[in-house]
Amino acid sequence: MNHEDVLVYIKSWDLSLAKKLANEMNKKGVVSELDGLDVSSVWLKHWGVSCTQYLRTLGYSGGEIDNLGHFFDGEGVLYVIYDSERYGPVSARDYIFYQVE
Repeated sequence: MNHEDVLVYIKSWDLSLAKKLANEMNKKGVVSELDGLDVSSVWLKHWGVSCTQYLRTLGYSGGEIDNLGHFFDGEGVLYVIYDSERYGPVSARDYIFYQVE
């Protein structure tokens, strides 16, 4: 899978869910697979510029969206996407840490 595949999946997703993702990114600047938004870890892992551009058409107004994953014992790798103007890799990783605790 690559970011273009992710874009196809997001565009086929229920529009209200995609808008909810855009709104969460505007509000918090970060979303993980643990946030209850039905966002696939595979989507987060392979997030790309075209995915961010699509979220912009749905109202996302933040910076470029980056992604990262972190391995947790007993959980495996958990992924997050984040507004790179509001978060850096360390603070985005910390967001996942707080969810796992």
